[in-house]
Amino acid sequence: MLSSWSLGLGALVLLLYWIYKKLWLPFQVFKRLGIKGPKPEPILGNARLRQKIGLIKFISLLYKDYGPISGFYFGIDPQLVIFDLDILKQVLVKEFDSFMDRPIFPDFIRRKPNSPHGLLQERGEAWKAARRTLTPTFSAAKMKMMVPLIENSAQGLLKRMEEIAESGQSADIFKVFGSFTMETIIATAFGRVMDIQGGENDELTNAADLIFRGAAEGNKTSVAYVLPLTNNFPWLVPVLRFLMSRSQRVRAVETLKDTALSLINERRKSGPQGNYKDMLQLMIDATVDEEGEQSCPVGGKKLTNEQITAHSITFFLAGYETTANTLSYTAYLLALHPEVQEKLQRDIDSYMEDNPDAGLYEASQEITYLDLVVQESLRLYPPAPMTLRLCNKTITINDLTIPKGVSVTVPIAHLHKDPQYWEEPDKFIPERFTSEEKAKRPQLCYMPFGHGPRNCIGMRFAMLEAKLALIEVLRKFSFVRAPDTEVPLETVVGITMAPKNGVFIKVIPRE
Repeated sequence: MLSSWSLGLGALVLLLYWIYKKLWLPFQVFKRLGIKGPKPEPILGNARLRQKIGLIKFISLLYKDYGPISGFYFGIDPQLVIFDLDILKQVLVKEFDSFMDRPIFPDFIRRKPNSPHGLLQERGEAWKAARRTLTPTFSAAKMKMMVPLIENSAQGLLKRMEEIAESGQSADIFKVFGSFTMETIIATAFGRVMDIQGGENDELTNAADLIFRGAAEGNKTSVAYVLPLTNNFPWLVPVLRFLMSRSQRVRAVETLKDTALSLINERRKSGPQGNYKDMLQLMIDATVDEEGEQSCPVGGKKLTNEQITAHSITFFLAGYETTANTLSYTAYLLALHPEVQEKLQRDIDSYMEDNPDAGLYEASQEITYLDLVVQESLRLYPPAPMTLRLCNKTITINDLTIPKGVSVTVPIAHLHKDPQYWEEPDKFIPERFTSEEKAKRPQLCYMPFGHGPRNCIGMRFAMLEAKLALIEVLRKFSFVRAPDTEVPLETVVGITMAPKNGVFIKVIPRE
């Protein structure tokens, strides 16, 4: 029989090996590469520091202390932060095949752990096929066909603005725009007209808001402890998923899932409406039939019902939050800068008077100052403050070796305010985006929708929707700073960069 001394020695060896494997070796990646960064804590890495000071400040601190190439650890996952625009161009475009995927973090809110991912999290060939399938939704021709649906939702938005103006009180404009964008995405992507702004199915916006708020920095326990711990202890994931099975966020996902399935079944029964093929129809056309054959292949992708639902939830969320953020921040900036708002209103009025036969689509494309205002708003408040790419094979770019399995962080929010590219970066100056000024800057210092083949698929639609809404509202109303308007506006980072306490401003009718 083995002596107790031998058993004790064996246990000690196993413990030392575990410490070496889990607490020391994972944190040597950047040291071996000669890349500097903050000292990681055992198991958690730099997650607590990142959470304590906030993601945006954390990223800027890395640049200040360690230069244009630095590294940190989220749990044991190495995150390489690249501020060098030339290397970023290689990562996002020239060497895209090596950085095609995004890292996938443990998911505690899906009841079926192996259910399909949406477009944002899809990987490899599955992502390529899904992207090919969905891209036609956002062609120029389809975008023009969406305009009447956006205009219809804009009428509900005007009614809501009138109610706010009549009250004489400030309102959380983010919630107002959130109902508008949810109503619009359901109409344009799923062909179903709902009066969400009037209260119909308002639980959709509440569900989407719950999902985004639950992923935000305010959820300190999850960001600083739970997610990093699951890197070392993957068995925690099913445990946490079980514990969260009755949480509000899980129920919110189920609400979106049930809505998506309802829209899918409704479309299957009624068939496509006219010649208009929205996103839902493109996915249904690419669905495997009962015999396993694809009756109407689109883009070479066979989508199952579960995949359609996953993509639908992604579009619910992306179509709701990002455009609502853009509209809210733009309204906020206009309220704080009445001279910019007045110039924009004059340009809108002048265009409409000079072009009485032009539609809103033409106006959105031809009112130059409107584009400058929205672009500058996106610079100050990008929808996503950063984006991630996962290195799928070891590669060397400009003498920088990036090992397989390392995530590359693209620091969008930092680049948008880097003084070497932007004079007085914290000021709201729409004229930065004239053709002459844009020509003076490198391209990648501004990328609110990402860059390269995996940029935001719906960015043209988001810009169109935001511009149409602003034209309609600013023709009749003005945004005004109120006593409870938060200055500076506090934001919180989760899936997007959202207003932490809402965006409270007044709306007044124009004379």
